[in-house]
Amino acid sequence: VSMIFFNSSLVIVGLVIIIFYQFFYKLFIFKEDSRQSIICSKACRYLGIITGIMFAGVGAAPHDFNFTWHVIFANGAFSALLPLSILHTMSFKKSKYINAKYAYGYILFCLFLSTYLYIIFFGPQISPGAAFTESELILQVVAQKTIVLTFVLAMIYQTEGIRRSLRAEI
Repeated sequence: VSMIFFNSSLVIVGLVIIIFYQFFYKLFIFKEDSRQSIICSKACRYLGIITGIMFAGVGAAPHDFNFTWHVIFANGAFSALLPLSILHTMSFKKSKYINAKYAYGYILFCLFLSTYLYIIFFGPQISPGAAFTESELILQVVAQKTIVLTFVLAMIYQTEGIRRSLRAEI
């Protein structure tokens, strides 16, 4: 039952990412924002589709059913999330209407995400049948939980920036 909830939530997260970035650029068009913000936010639209598909794929291919595809989707999800997050940050940073301080949460997230990508690609390899220590497993697990927590906090912070920007319009 818990596997169904967990994997379903990843599919839902993937769909939410796709939907969010299909409309993200419209905020900058609505605000008649800077050309750079609009360009960066429009690029997010396409990277958001790729990132969302990858996150949904993690849930659709559980590691105990197809480890290879699970790893491809998981690594692809976080790899696609980095350029998406950089463009997302640039959309805020170049905005004429959203205070640049709201980009800082995503800048911090990008730094954490870069560290996490380093750990998953160059750190200890955790896989079925592989020899790894308990401390290597702990490193991977703590890194994964840290990246999710920083992502949530960055999103909450930026949501406040969007809310304030839209309130200024009223």
